[in-house]
Amino acid sequence: MTDRRTAVKRPPVSQAGLGPKPRLAQRTADVDADTDAAPRLADSARGAEAQLEDEREHQVRVRPERPWRSLALMGIALAGIGVSVYVTILHYAHVKPVCSDSGAINCLKVLTSPQSVFLGIPVPVYGLLFFVVMFVACVPRLWQTTLWWVPWARLAMAAIGIVFALRLIYEELFVIRSLCLWCTGAHVLSFAMFVIIVTGWEDATRNVIPRRAA
Repeated sequence: MTDRRTAVKRPPVSQAGLGPKPRLAQRTADVDADTDAAPRLADSARGAEAQLEDEREHQVRVRPERPWRSLALMGIALAGIGVSVYVTILHYAHVKPVCSDSGAINCLKVLTSPQSVFLGIPVPVYGLLFFVVMFVACVPRLWQTTLWWVPWARLAMAAIGIVFALRLIYEELFVIRSLCLWCTGAHVLSFAMFVIIVTGWEDATRNVIPRRAA
């Protein structure tokens, strides 16, 4: 008869005689892996949150805070185009302008003077070209452009317009000795555009990508 005690299987004995080899090292590795994964998940979450925050800031940044500047400049440019077209027609049609023709205000005297032509081209044509270019440069798409050179070109054009207007004012005051109300209106519009562009420089360059970055 077989002894039942001898048939019972016993757990294997390690070389040191202390039972099965413990799995402490494997558990420690699993714990270390979980510990390393936690910071990575946290970093990933922080990165996603930072990306969302950057997108929100970008959306806020690209939204024009003062859109009236672009619209005002376009309106001024349209008024300048109207004045320039009218004066150009007067120059070529030799029609008497709707203006005083005596005393210090004498539009006809100014528009028919030698100073009304510059480099063989009537001065009103330069004004028409100036206001057309400024109208295009001030449309909302270009006012909010990311191109770095557009605001500088617009500012340069406005400065050129001011210099040209000052020259014409000097000639009216000290050479012709008469003023033209239509010309003065165009000069005022030029000064208004220059002031709005200068005071709105931060608004116009809000979305501009720096030249080096571009």
